Amino acid sequence: MGFEFAPHNELEICGKKYPLDATDTNFINGVVTEFPRIFAQYDVLSAMQKDLLQNRQKELTEDGLKEVSQKMLEENRKLAEYARNFIVETLGQEAYDEIFTKRAPNTAEHIELCAYIYSEVIQQRDQIVSRYLNPPGKAGKHARTAVVTKSKRSTGQN
Repeated sequence: MGFEFAPHNELEICGKKYPLDATDTNFINGVVTEFPRIFAQYDVLSAMQKDLLQNRQKELTEDGLKEVSQKMLEENRKLAEYARNFIVETLGQEAYDEIFTKRAPNTAEHIELCAYIYSEVIQQRDQIVSRYLNPPGKAGKHARTAVVTKSKRSTGQN
């Protein structure tokens, strides 16, 4: 029997299945580049919200309030953009369009979907890695090696 590519895993989103190829270069770019940007941007927006709540006793002029509101809207727009980019990189533009075509723009839903995609990828990656660390018939040898290596590192031995 000749070579065959392994089938890709799938994610079910809103009742529809989408292929998930964690080895695709766009997918890897989404995970490596876009997902960290989501966290960083979320921190920026959260800090702004926290600052606004802590300083709400200060009187803001109408112009000051407008300025703060505009900055928060811009930071939220960036957060939505990074989440959208992550989804497009990991699932593709067509999948993104199908998922969000009849939905109003919603940053929270984008972030929820990003978290779901990322958690599924990590779970699948762990399954793949464990197959290589513990191949059939050699699980004991590789498992022991991994444990010994870990214990040496944690005790500072080389």
